[in-house]
Amino acid sequence: MRALLDAAEQDDEVARALLAKKNRVLATALRAREKRGEKKGEKKGEKRGEKKALIEAIETAAARLGVELDEERRTAISEKSAGELNELLATLWQQRRWP
Repeated sequence: MRALLDAAEQDDEVARALLAKKNRVLATALRAREKRGEKKGEKKGEKRGEKKALIEAIETAAARLGVELDEERRTAISEKSAGELNELLATLWQQRRWP
Protein backbone atom coordinates (compact mmCIF):
# COMPACT_ATOMS: atom_id res chain seq x y z
CA MET A 1 0.00 0.00 0.00
CA ARG A 2 2.79 2.40 0.89
CA ALA A 3 4.48 1.67 -2.44
CA LEU A 4 1.33 2.81 -4.27
CA LEU A 5 1.22 6.05 -2.30
CA ASP A 6 4.92 6.66 -2.94
CA ALA A 7 4.43 6.07 -6.66
CA ALA A 8 1.48 8.47 -6.72
CA GLU A 9 3.52 11.12 -4.92
CA GLN A 10 6.35 10.66 -7.42
CA ASP A 11 3.91 11.00 -10.31
CA ASP A 12 2.62 14.23 -8.78
CA GLU A 13 6.15 15.58 -8.44
CA VAL A 14 6.90 14.76 -12.09
CA ALA A 15 3.66 16.42 -13.19
CA ARG A 16 4.44 19.56 -11.18
CA ALA A 17 7.94 19.70 -12.65
CA LEU A 18 6.61 19.32 -16.21
CA LEU A 19 4.06 22.05 -15.62
CA ALA A 20 6.73 24.33 -14.17
CA LYS A 21 8.91 23.70 -17.25
CA LYS A 22 5.91 24.48 -19.46
CA ASN A 23 6.27 21.16 -21.21
CA ARG A 24 4.99 21.44 -24.82
CA VAL A 25 2.79 18.36 -24.68
CA LEU A 26 1.15 19.38 -21.42
CA ALA A 27 0.82 23.01 -22.49
CA THR A 28 -0.89 21.96 -25.73
CA ALA A 29 -3.25 19.64 -23.87
CA LEU A 30 -4.11 22.34 -21.33
CA ARG A 31 -4.78 24.93 -24.06
CA ALA A 32 -7.04 22.49 -25.92
CA ARG A 33 -8.95 21.73 -22.75
CA GLU A 34 -9.28 25.44 -21.97
CA LYS A 35 -10.65 26.13 -25.46
CA ARG A 36 -13.19 23.34 -25.09
CA GLY A 37 -14.24 24.83 -21.77
CA GLU A 38 -14.56 28.30 -23.29
CA LYS A 39 -16.69 26.98 -26.16
CA LYS A 40 -18.87 25.07 -23.73
CA GLY A 41 -19.28 28.20 -21.62
CA GLU A 42 -20.13 30.30 -24.67
CA LYS A 43 -22.79 27.81 -25.74
CA LYS A 44 -24.32 27.84 -22.27
CA GLY A 45 -24.30 31.63 -22.27
CA GLU A 46 -25.94 31.76 -25.69
CA LYS A 47 -28.65 29.34 -24.59
CA ARG A 48 -29.32 31.35 -21.43
CA GLY A 49 -29.47 34.55 -23.46
CA GLU A 50 -31.84 33.03 -26.00
CA LYS A 51 -34.07 31.68 -23.25
CA LYS A 52 -34.10 35.03 -21.44
CA ALA A 53 -35.05 36.85 -24.65
CA LEU A 54 -37.88 34.39 -25.32
CA ILE A 55 -39.22 34.78 -21.78
CA GLU A 56 -39.19 38.57 -22.20
CA ALA A 57 -41.01 38.19 -25.53
CA ILE A 58 -43.66 35.99 -23.88
CA GLU A 59 -44.08 38.51 -21.06
CA THR A 60 -44.46 41.33 -23.59
CA ALA A 61 -46.94 39.37 -25.71
CA ALA A 62 -48.96 38.42 -22.64
CA ALA A 63 -49.10 42.04 -21.48
CA ARG A 64 -50.21 43.27 -24.91
CA LEU A 65 -52.84 40.55 -25.15
CA GLY A 66 -54.09 41.09 -21.61
CA VAL A 67 -53.04 37.59 -20.54
CA GLU A 68 -52.17 37.37 -16.86
CA LEU A 69 -48.93 35.60 -15.98
CA ASP A 70 -49.50 34.38 -12.46
CA GLU A 71 -46.85 32.59 -10.41
CA GLU A 72 -47.88 29.17 -11.71
CA ARG A 73 -47.51 30.28 -15.33
CA ARG A 74 -44.21 32.02 -14.65
CA THR A 75 -42.89 28.83 -13.05
CA ALA A 76 -44.04 26.79 -16.04
CA ILE A 77 -42.34 29.26 -18.38
CA SER A 78 -39.06 29.14 -16.47
CA GLU A 79 -38.93 25.34 -16.73
CA LYS A 80 -39.30 25.23 -20.52
CA SER A 81 -36.54 24.82 -23.08
CA ALA A 82 -35.90 27.44 -25.76
CA GLY A 83 -37.77 25.32 -28.30
CA GLU A 84 -40.77 25.00 -26.00
CA LEU A 85 -40.70 28.74 -25.32
CA ASN A 86 -40.73 29.41 -29.08
CA GLU A 87 -43.78 27.18 -29.44
CA LEU A 88 -45.49 28.86 -26.49
CA LEU A 89 -44.86 32.32 -27.91
CA ALA A 90 -46.25 31.35 -31.32
CA THR A 91 -49.30 29.71 -29.75
CA LEU A 92 -49.89 32.70 -27.50
CA TRP A 93 -49.93 35.07 -30.49
CA GLN A 94 -52.06 32.74 -32.63
CA GLN A 95 -54.68 31.93 -30.00
CA ARG A 96 -54.47 35.31 -28.25
CA ARG A 97 -54.89 33.49 -24.93
CA TRP A 98 -52.92 31.22 -22.62
CA PRO A 99 -52.82 27.78 -24.23
